[in-house]
Amino acid sequence: VMPPRLIPVTCHQLHPQWLTDVIGGMLLGLAWAALLGIAYRRHAPERYLKRADLTFIGGLLAVCLAAYPGFMHNRQFAQYQPIHTQYFMAEQAWYESGWQALPSVRQDLRGHNDFVFNLQWMGPAEKITTNLETADWNSASTNLRSYFNWFNPSATIYELPLLPHVHDGQYEELRFTKTIPPYRLFVIRLWWSQIEIQNTQGKHPLWFGYISELEKVEHFGLRYLVTTPDMLTPLQWFQSRIPGASATSRTLKGEPARDQDIEQSVLLLKTN
Repeated sequence: VMPPRLIPVTCHQLHPQWLTDVIGGMLLGLAWAALLGIAYRRHAPERYLKRADLTFIGGLLAVCLAAYPGFMHNRQFAQYQPIHTQYFMAEQAWYESGWQALPSVRQDLRGHNDFVFNLQWMGPAEKITTNLETADWNSASTNLRSYFNWFNPSATIYELPLLPHVHDGQYEELRFTKTIPPYRLFVIRLWWSQIEIQNTQGKHPLWFGYISELEKVEHFGLRYLVTTPDMLTPLQWFQSRIPGASATSRTLKGEPARDQDIEQSVLLLKTN
């Protein structure tokens, strides 16, 4: 009982609060307690809800909960989506120097920036997909069952799940895999650059990303895929087998990856 009575004294003595503030707070508390007492003495007798009333209230809450995502959630979620600005660039300007305006290394969650973007591809996603699938590339998709292969000692490199990569907070929008028997696996990951390339045929989206090779590693009984640090060998392999696209090679020098200068070839691809 004593500590609540001492609170006004300590507030006045130990903190820079005026005496009038302390007295005002005490009066407000007494008034609130008096109102609660009066309301309790004058409240109506309790009336228990009937089962029909409870059913109606429960049904109304269920309808509101079911309708909320459709009416409110999507609209509120859209408020917090990042605003993407679309840019335009002439095709010739892209070939000459505009390609250097795109990111050169992947900004991952750890801040290592190990992976160099060695591909830039101009063309609709549908045509890129069609061209790659014609050359036996597969649109990568991971099903739930494949995750159990992390624990399977006999799982091959082709049976392990392929996880997405993050660049600047976004997963890649296009992902394709190519199997090279007996145990080689290549992957292409592409992000949209928010740039439209303009030429005489119209406007075409510009994608950037990289081709890399995956290998299977094992740690603590788990088997999973990692990207090999050699980004040049897969690029050279792909350069001689580009499906349905014309290629122009450029040399990238610029942003450091782990405090080392980058000097890497970049392929500028145009879908035919």
